[in-house]
Formats: sequence, C-alpha cells, structure tokens
Amino acid sequence: MPGIQIAFLIFTFAGPLLLWILSRHLDSVRFSKGICWLLALAMLSAKIGTTIAVWREGNLTAHYALPMHLCDWALVATVFALTLRWQLCFELAYFWGLAGTAQALITPALDSPDFWRIFAFFTVHSGIPASVLWLIFDFKLRPQRGAILRVALCSQLYIAAALAVNAATGGNYGFLSGPPERVRSMLDLFSHTRWLYVLEIDLTGLFFFFLLGLPWQIARWKKSRQSAEAR
Repeated sequence: MPGIQIAFLIFTFAGPLLLWILSRHLDSVRFSKGICWLLALAMLSAKIGTTIAVWREGNLTAHYALPMHLCDWALVATVFALTLRWQLCFELAYFWGLAGTAQALITPALDSPDFWRIFAFFTVHSGIPASVLWLIFDFKLRPQRGAILRVALCSQLYIAAALAVNAATGGNYGFLSGPPERVRSMLDLFSHTRWLYVLEIDLTGLFFFFLLGLPWQIARWKKSRQSAEAR
C-alpha cells in the first residue's frame, strides 16, 4: 500500500503540471477537454467499481454505503466542474478537494485489504485535487470573490445532512460521529464531546478554506491596487 500511496501522491501534484506543459505544446482544445473527460470517467469508474464490490461483499447498507461522505459530494462537484466548467462546482471542488480530500491521501481510511479497492480509493482521492489543479492550470479557473462564503454555506448544508443521515442510519458519514478507526488522523486530536467534536471539524474546515482562499484574495487586492494606481 505505501507504494500505491506514494505513486498517487506524486501524480496528484506532478501529473496536472506535466499535462499542462504538454497541453501548452499541443495547443489543442480537444486535448484539454479530453483530459477533463478522462479524469471524470476514471473517478466515476472507480466509485462505481467500489460500490459494486461493496454490494458483492454484502455491505451495501444505509449505515455504510450511502454517498454521504464529503469526498462523495466533492466527487460530484469535480465531475461537473470538469465537464461543464461550472464556477460553483469548481469552487466546491477546490476547497473541499484541497482541504479535505487531499488529506485522505496522507491518512487513508481504508476499510478493505483488496488491491483493487485500494486502487479505486486512491483514484478518487487523488483525482479530485489533481482535477482541481488541472482546471487551474489549463482552464484558468479561479475561486471568485465570495467563494469562501459560498463554500462555507454549502459545507453547513453538508454537515446538517450528514448528521441527519448518521442519526437515522447509525453511520459515520463525514466522520462526524467519530474519527476513523483504522488510521490515526487530525480528528483524533479533537474533543470526545460530540457537539464540540463536530464544531471543531467545522471550524478547522473553515480555517483551511480561509488559507486556500487567501492567495487569490491577495492577487485580487494587488490587481485592484495596480488598476487604481494606473488611473
């Protein structure tokens, strides 16, 4: 597993850059859009394959297999961002993917020793941040003004939905009922008091959103200042 993890970590950050360099050389819209569809299909295939494997194992249950983890929602947003270039979907993919999904590459909560399940897990969790970087490099998509607020509001909707589903099914979607059992992560540092644990997750996510949005905000401030000085 460490070999697969390292390979996907390298691809996540080096792959989009190398593809962008190739794209600039080819200067082909068809190539750029083809990469978008390839990434989208790879992630969807991995997710569908995982669902089929879970079904065959007899674990396709409401408390375990609903698409209610944040990475599931980030996957949907990323696919729409890749195929339709929707701004809100890109912003969700950017903040959710880089603040949350990318961390799963470092501390993967794997629940099966099966090679193909592991491969599918990393395909999705590497594909989301890699897709975001590809859209930034090649399509020049950027979080726009107010993006942090929009994603923060969507995140509150996710938390409310995941808490409701967890209460109804006894699941642990979003790891809002407790940290993953099979791997240590940042969540192990949070409170054992349920409401405080959820609040800490929420505030930590908002903090990472702020950090991820800061470079773009600084760039907008500099651009506005330069425009004002040029007048």
